[in-house]
Amino acid sequence: MDKDVFMVKQAVTQASSASIGTGQPSRGRRRSPGGGLRRLSLVGAIATAVVVGAACNGGGEARPDQSSTSATQANATTSPSTSANPSTTTSSSPDEAAAATAWRTLWNAATRQPGTEEAARKAADTAVVDRLLALTREPRAVTSSPTPTTQTDGRIAITDCAFVSPTLSASATIGFVGAVARDPGGTWRVTEFAPRNAQLQPCAPEEMVEDSIDGYRSYWDKRPLYWDPADPTSPLIDETAVDKRLASIREQLSADKAANRAFRGRPTLHPEVIEVHSSTELVILDCQLQDPGWGVYDRSTGELTGESTPVAPGRRDLRSTVMRLSNGRWKVADIQGREGATCDFAPTTQALPVL
Repeated sequence: MDKDVFMVKQAVTQASSASIGTGQPSRGRRRSPGGGLRRLSLVGAIATAVVVGAACNGGGEARPDQSSTSATQANATTSPSTSANPSTTTSSSPDEAAAATAWRTLWNAATRQPGTEEAARKAADTAVVDRLLALTREPRAVTSSPTPTTQTDGRIAITDCAFVSPTLSASATIGFVGAVARDPGGTWRVTEFAPRNAQLQPCAPEEMVEDSIDGYRSYWDKRPLYWDPADPTSPLIDETAVDKRLASIREQLSADKAANRAFRGRPTLHPEVIEVHSSTELVILDCQLQDPGWGVYDRSTGELTGESTPVAPGRRDLRSTVMRLSNGRWKVADIQGREGATCDFAPTTQALPVL
């Protein structure tokens, strides 16, 4: 997927516009024998904060694999971090690659840097460039992820989940659609450009979704390898966790190693991205089907320790996980959740459109 970064010359005040009328789219865990976990609250169409608290009947230490006792809030308007180098173009044909280049050249005009508007007018229709400049209004940095698709009429449709900074809406990302067509001289030019559904709606870039969910699955796959037996020195922890989650895992593993405890079980996952905070942070919501063997075990007896109860058949647990890009890998930064939840497996209406 193409990703180009366009640098802005100056910071400007964030716009508050929620939609525009120009153009139309072209188409802890907590150790507790019987304790419950407070309901996970989602605010608005996208959760601007996912807050889960542990309501514990039994007391004891919060374990890092089921829920967190502290709330995690992340501002959906966080400006994206920009990379110095664009990603490698991935297109299925030279024409689609050329269409993606024209689209990126159009977006580059949003920076207002010398020569960018002139280049955009060579790569896009005049009305399209005017629309872009009217929408952005001020110099802005844009990370564009165009996906070109050849249509039966020969035109190439574009879908794009773009990071715009300063943001144009309450979200760090905005979905755009457009079309690129070959002019009589053989040059590919952008002929249509508009926010998806004619509104400034949030989205999730496809490559980011795929990579972060891969990292999320890796966390759950590798967790049993360092928890049975408990090994706080395992390099697998650093491969899959970061920041708050990394520290809490190591602390709990040390306690479990000293007590000869093991944590067992691997739930069936149904992850989907519900928030994108920046180019390096997002939130995954997961309605998990719990493993019947899930729990804390005494390694001497092989029995549950009493810190967790037997899993009822078909139990679903709801997890909200902050994923963070660290050293080139998407890793778990925080997890909060609720046991025995009434939730639906992905895909659900809470997921962001993947573009």
